[in-house]
Amino acid sequence: MGGLCLYVNPLCSTYDINGHCTGCYSGYLLSGITCEPVIFINPYCSSFIGTFCVNCFIGYYLNTGMCVPANPLCLKYYMNNGSCQFCYPGYYLSNGLCLIVNPLCQTYNVNGSCIGCFSGYFISGISCQSLSTLIPFCLLYNINFLNTTCTGCNSGYLLSNNTCIVMIVYCNQFNISGNCINCSLGY
Repeated sequence: MGGLCLYVNPLCSTYDINGHCTGCYSGYLLSGITCEPVIFINPYCSSFIGTFCVNCFIGYYLNTGMCVPANPLCLKYYMNNGSCQFCYPGYYLSNGLCLIVNPLCQTYNVNGSCIGCFSGYFISGISCQSLSTLIPFCLLYNINFLNTTCTGCNSGYLLSNNTCIVMIVYCNQFNISGNCINCSLGY
């Protein structure tokens, strides 16, 4: 095209006779007929070699040349695949993922199974359940790994064979089975 001056994108390292980019300088990528900064294509990349991303910003990992977000529940993750190495407190590691622990668990093992519950709860299988569901109307418990027993009932209830039973209003004395053995005067 003799005699004409064409604008050539300064980011192009090579171009054709019409001024269209055919190659770009390091840090730029050919997009159609022009060069675009690689950061627009891969905004979470922290360093490039040519147009290839080689490192990602914190919170991202490299996956087939692109920076993708890591699991936000991971305290630490593998840079090569984003799977979790360690989890934040209250989460446990399972197959590279951080999963939430039962919030009623005070202590738990590496598999997320409860090994200790907060006050007012007991271990049932691998999780914690409310003591109020264990023995209705029980106020005080003796808890150990073999069994849980009621040691005191709510007001108006009497402890009998590890069960809280409604007190008979006009009874002055009960036997160990919870039966009235001495009634109030007139009953």
